[in-house]
Order: sequence, then structure tokens, then C-alpha cells
Amino acid sequence: MLSFSAKAIGAWAYGGIVETNRSQVPVSIQSRAGNASPDGVLAAPTGTNRQEYDIAAADFAAEYAKLKPILTTEIAAIEQELDRLGAPPTPGRIPPAP
Repeated sequence: MLSFSAKAIGAWAYGGIVETNRSQVPVSIQSRAGNASPDGVLAAPTGTNRQEYDIAAADFAAEYAKLKPILTTEIAAIEQELDRLGAPPTPGRIPPAP
């Protein structure tokens, strides 16, 4: 039904799964964002922090552009079908007006 898989979404957002010790997995958006603002540091961001943020922002923009059509069309169609079938409200889904 959906044109994407949870595994694919998880890979770009959280990093891939290393299947062997020799696999190289690209740094995830989540990891880069975390490196952009390390916990417990009150000083101004370093050049590396800023670079990590810029990379994370660019990667997120590219992946969001791929995800947005799914969110606006496929998910909406699934929600309409759930409403048509009388499914109870689920988290994040606004029930239809009475």
C-alpha cells in the first residue's frame, strides 16, 4: 500500500544497520544533529558543530522532499479509509467531525 518501507525511513533518519564488520554506513541525520549540539556544552558552537548542523539540515531537506508526498497523499488516503470503515481514533489522527 505505501510506496516506502519503515526500514528505508529508519535508515535515513537513524542510520543504517551494519550487516557485517566491513560495512560502512553513512552518518545518520539524527547523529549529525546530535553532534551539532552536544549535551552539556554551554559554549558557543564550534566550527565542527556548525558544519554538522549544515550537513544535517541539507540531508533532512532532501529526505523530507521525498517523504512529503507520502505524508500528504498516501497517509491521507489511509486515514480516509480508516474513517470510512469506522475505525476508532488513533494517536495523531484527528477524528472526523460528528
